[in-house]
This record gives sequence, C-alpha cells and structure tokens, in this order.
Amino acid sequence: MQTSRVVVTIACGLLSLSFAPPATRTAEAQLIEVQGLYEGKWTCQGFSFSSGKFKSGNPDSFMVIYQDPDDPFLLAVHIDTPISPNGDFVYNGFLVPDGANQARLNKQAEAGLLSCPSSDEGEVVRASIKVKPGTDKGSVKMLSIVQVIDEDNGPEIATCKYSYKRVSADPIAVPPVPPCP
Repeated sequence: MQTSRVVVTIACGLLSLSFAPPATRTAEAQLIEVQGLYEGKWTCQGFSFSSGKFKSGNPDSFMVIYQDPDDPFLLAVHIDTPISPNGDFVYNGFLVPDGANQARLNKQAEAGLLSCPSSDEGEVVRASIKVKPGTDKGSVKMLSIVQVIDEDNGPEIATCKYSYKRVSADPIAVPPVPPCP
C-alpha cells in the first residue's frame, strides 16, 4: 500500500509540472523541436509473480513524438504504433529544455512522461533528447519503471530502456498523438 502511494504521488507531481503556468517557462523563441517519427528498440527486464525473472522487448520499434503547436513544452508520445505488432503504448509529458545553456536550448532537452492512465499498468519515463536543428537527425534515450497488475498472472515490475533515432521531422509525416483521455 505504501508503494502505491509513492507512485501516485510521483505521478501527480509530474502531471502538475507538465501543466505549469507559462510565466514559469523559458522563452520559446529557440526551443528545441523534438516532434518526429523515430525508429529504434526497447528492452525490459523485470520480475513477475507467476514467472519470476523475465525479459521482453522489440528490436524493430517505432515511436511518434507529437509536440503541441500551442504549447511546445507539452508532448504526446506513441510507441509501437499500429504498424508494429508489439502493442500500443501512449504517454503524455513535458519537455525540459536546457535553459541554463543557450547554445543547447534548441539541441538538447529531457522529458518526463507518464503512460496514459490504465487500471492495470503504470509507467514513469525519463527521456534524454538530442536533435540537429533544421534536419531529420535526432535521438532519444529513455529509462522507465513499469508496474503491471495482471488479474490472471499476478503483479509484475520491470525496468525498461529505449533507444531511438529520428527518421523524419516533417510535421506531415507525424500523425497527431491524442492526449490521454
């Protein structure tokens, strides 16, 4: 019960940060543009009540990052889009540009993401993002903690690593990712 409260507290804190008032944000004129279609992989290692230690992943994963045009600090992320057979993972979050270093403001950032609410699964993600402005070049590395409550197989927890390269920054190639309901 204590662990659930900690996860909920962290999740609520991250959500409140993602909707901070504009007055608390850095100037947007040179803000990094992370929107795009990315290709890469993810792997998870965890522990399950029913099967003990396990590994899972997708070496041919796709990720879409949608950056809100009205508030570029807000992100929606879709991993393993329907063209991929491994599932459908949607996240909302916020972008944290490197405001302390103006030379990196439009090239590097981090992001905090939360999986869309589900009654049986939750994931908290920290992402490191690098892009080359004006090109399709970019990369994302992420680390997450996942918890799943499966009625049939019992609970499981995992740590996941993600690694992606941007293949297109063209807004037309990036379908909008709806925010969490």
